[in-house]
Amino acid sequence: MNELNPPTPVRRVTANKKIAADCGPTTVQRKPMVFCTERPDNPSASVRNLSLPDEAPLTAQFEPASLNCVKATTGRAFTVASDAPGNVVKAEHGLKIIQCFGWAKAARLGGHMAG
Repeated sequence: MNELNPPTPVRRVTANKKIAADCGPTTVQRKPMVFCTERPDNPSASVRNLSLPDEAPLTAQFEPASLNCVKATTGRAFTVASDAPGNVVKAEHGLKIIQCFGWAKAARLGGHMAG
């Protein structure tokens, strides 16, 4: 039996620009699966404060040791925060995004998620 496995890129999906309340956030998708970030996979940054630049490359890979071969996507992201004097501080972080059906893992570990 032959299998057909064409390359399926990771892509960013944005909301309809005509819906003002949805402007800004971006979703990461590969095939029909939507990805999310969670704290256990991104301990160096608050997942609710991550910013993924449009030009940042993303790489999809299987993780056989985690969640029974969940597909993960990795890349680089930024956080933007203010320090004590009120200066804006931008920091780069590694980013790991997992398929959203794996969110139960974060709930069991007490993690925070953002999708």
